[in-house]
Amino acid sequence: MRARLEQRSLSAGDDVGLVLRFQTKYVRPVGERGKTKLVLGIEPFVDLRNTDWGGDSGLGQNRSFIGFDWRVSNRLSLEAGYMHQYIWVDSGSDRVNHLGVLNFKVRL
Repeated sequence: MRARLEQRSLSAGDDVGLVLRFQTKYVRPVGERGKTKLVLGIEPFVDLRNTDWGGDSGLGQNRSFIGFDWRVSNRLSLEAGYMHQYIWVDSGSDRVNHLGVLNFKVRL
């Protein structure tokens, strides 16, 4: 699990937006050797305040992920999968993005 607090601003206004992000991941080994893992994740974004540049407080977007993590070596692993991103738009139609995701993770 991970939580982030982000500060956002635009030159179109004076207010600073605050966004709280919670990421939760479930990882389960598959196969005999444990080099491959199933990864499920969800990450809601909560806007904590209204802004003069159009941001409204509340749930701003949600990201859902399903994929696999492959350990290539003791220091390198690859995570690949599908992400569904739903974005609530305050003054228009909500947006949906379907994304292919590829992450490289290196242990230093």
